[in-house]
Amino acid sequence: MTATGIVNTTSGFLQTAFDLTGRSSGNAYYRSVSNGNWNDPATWEVSANIAGPYSAAYVAPSAANSDLIQVQNGHTVTVTATVSTDDVQIDGDLVINSGVTYTIANGSAAQDMIVSATGVVTNNGTWTSVSGSVIQIDGTVNNNLTLNFNVTGANVQVNGTINNLSTANGTAAVLFFNSGSVYDHQRNGGALPVSTWDANSTVIISGLTTTSPTGISGYSFGHFTHNSPSQTSALTYGLTSTATRFKGNFTMESSGSGSLAFKSGTGATTLNVEGNFIVNNGTLNANIGATAGLTLYIGGDFQQTNGTFNLSTASVACAVYYDGNFSVSGGTHTQTSATVSTMNFRGAGKTFAVTGGTYTNTRLELCAYQYAISGGFDHQQCIHTEHIQNFYN
Repeated sequence: MTATGIVNTTSGFLQTAFDLTGRSSGNAYYRSVSNGNWNDPATWEVSANIAGPYSAAYVAPSAANSDLIQVQNGHTVTVTATVSTDDVQIDGDLVINSGVTYTIANGSAAQDMIVSATGVVTNNGTWTSVSGSVIQIDGTVNNNLTLNFNVTGANVQVNGTINNLSTANGTAAVLFFNSGSVYDHQRNGGALPVSTWDANSTVIISGLTTTSPTGISGYSFGHFTHNSPSQTSALTYGLTSTATRFKGNFTMESSGSGSLAFKSGTGATTLNVEGNFIVNNGTLNANIGATAGLTLYIGGDFQQTNGTFNLSTASVACAVYYDGNFSVSGGTHTQTSATVSTMNFRGAGKTFAVTGGTYTNTRLELCAYQYAISGGFDHQQCIHTEHIQNFYN
């Protein structure tokens, strides 16, 4: 391969001054020296050895001329023109400007891009990858326009946090939210990315105001928290016939002056919450859809400290299965529909406790006493005006 270039007079290192059809034969390790634009050579220094010595760069880094590109902690590098790159490590801040496409190519390293625990990427343009590329996000991504983490054959591993205010595209075969990772849906409405979610990953719905989100029904998540304090409307997750699964806890933290429903349509649907079901504030009308009901399975404890839990506002029978302890210490626990629903308390050695708040028209004192202390019965049924309560050993 023939290439021309510029020799740095300090180090004698050859820096190619144009795009090549492949990598040059020499190594080129780039790192930022200050805040600046990606395509400005003055932002960078370069070396033929990762350990140095480094000298001023004469050309900006790209996929064609570099073996490693590091944005150092404390520096902000801004991508002002479309570029394809790989073997990138973000320890500081990377900003992708509006109108710019930032592409991660498939390079020689095991990870083509690492956003370290101290790294922050703010995307105001389009961030995408190619087949075979691997992106590892241990730090924070703030997305203000378009993430394309859905390219067949690519791999995106999230161990840190993605704050999404716009469009995040994913597929279950490409985008993985691993244990401890967080996806914060900070926008009004919009779709959650299709992804593979670890049981210990967390989705936070924090940006809703007047429009319901999509991309929840029929999918499997880890922990799931609804915390939208600016919400002003009655919104829904729109759960339909395919079962939806929360492998961790569901937490209702805030619905602002509005409310949240799991199910609003007319078809029967199932929600499986395998962890705890926690209501700390807000208004949760679990079912507002008529014709067919909601079946809710809670594998952990039910804990309500405030807010409103309304099993159903529509004239249709619903069912809840509690496999853990039941505790209401504040707020309102009710069903405003006149149609009888069923509450099934399953398993020995569990406790039922209502120590505060308002538990309306259920009269569960006798059944609760037996459920809490004996666990020796096979089946105890209490029928009241708005629920049937079944207690199983």
